[in-house]
Amino acid sequence: MATERNRRVVTAREVEDAAYGGVTEISLDPQGTLVTPLARERANDLGVTLKRTAPPSRADEPAGRTGPDAGGAGEGEVENKVNSAIVAEALRRVRHRLGR
Repeated sequence: MATERNRRVVTAREVEDAAYGGVTEISLDPQGTLVTPLARERANDLGVTLKRTAPPSRADEPAGRTGPDAGGAGEGEVENKVNSAIVAEALRRVRHRLGR
């Protein structure tokens, strides 16, 4: 399972780049990928499917500590990254609309 520290964040920019490059599906780790609301909206608008892959079997997981005491980053850090991505996307859209 992905720890908070190494979670992937899918942004609208990534979805747009994929769509314009001819990609119709983006695979998401079932336990570690965060998708911003704007990314979901753009995927829907551009016909890109966001598909969660099957979770790994227990045999595929590395040995070691898991769970909330495994030493990963806190929920607040992930929330801050997601919020930063959302704000960055909003600013990019405003600049684009203003022609800057």
